[in-house]
Amino acid sequence: MNHLLLFIVGFLGLLCSADEDDTKATLVLYRKKEFMGTGFDISINGQTLSQALIPNQYFVIEVPSGQVQIQSSAWLAVTRVLKLDVEAGKKYFIKGQEEVDFMQKYLRLILMEPEKAQLEMKKCKGLVLTLPKKD
Repeated sequence: MNHLLLFIVGFLGLLCSADEDDTKATLVLYRKKEFMGTGFDISINGQTLSQALIPNQYFVIEVPSGQVQIQSSAWLAVTRVLKLDVEAGKKYFIKGQEEVDFMQKYLRLILMEPEKAQLEMKKCKGLVLTLPKKD
């Protein structure tokens, strides 16, 4: 009986993992609710996403495994870049935190622990995006 149960659990695990793309990693970019925050354009490996990342929002996007460069920019803002080496099948949480200095603003990109990120994202609204196709 125990062997049958182990077989069923193992078989279900194989079925679930067969649906996943084993060449891609998942990025979750999010921003907590901020007072009067600005929307920032996000580019991944030079490809700008179709939607600006605004406060109280998150994006889920799949990217090829390997080195990923995430860039945030906005009008009259300093561009910031975060470089990551991502592994296929793993999920990475990146928090965007707007910083305002004397004469400049920017979106700080911070790699977060999954547990902390999920707590911070509870009230955020989410979108699933895809990278634009290269010409």
